[in-house]
Amino acid sequence: MGDALEHALAVRKREAILRELVHGLDALSDEQLVSIDDPVGLGKSMAGLLVAATGSFGQLVGPMYHAQALESLWSISRQELGKQVTAGQVLALQVGDEYLFPVFQFKGRTVREEVLAVVRVLRTAVDPFTIAQWLCTPQQDDPSGRTPLQRLNDGEYGQVLAEAERATTRWSA
Repeated sequence: MGDALEHALAVRKREAILRELVHGLDALSDEQLVSIDDPVGLGKSMAGLLVAATGSFGQLVGPMYHAQALESLWSISRQELGKQVTAGQVLALQVGDEYLFPVFQFKGRTVREEVLAVVRVLRTAVDPFTIAQWLCTPQQDDPSGRTPLQRLNDGEYGQVLAEAERATTRWSA
């Protein structure tokens, strides 16, 4: 994607996020808004739900949620989130003592089932970092140069799942 096109897309997405945030704030009463003691701190906390991953891996995979963000979004405890990670109900990247969750796997507050199905296939052969990278890297099987994630977004679930199964077979050989 060209720099100008990428910048224009980023601006549109930023504006969409801000529109939804303003819409949510507009739904609050004046009394509720006045009761916020630290609006700057609240704004920083809301912005802090996303982590801008650094380096080439971060550029490839994109933003991530902290564990605390998912706990807040899903209204669950750290222990419950840990159970979901262990059960393979969400793709988690462990960095030191912390889990990060690639945003690409979510639609709103839920994990995208088609992404999770592909993750489950790949998980039998490789680690979560390799899975995230695979999903965000164009594959040789696709002449259009799209990533498996882009193909899932375009509704090509069956083809991507089959490609994941072939990759798993190659990696396990």
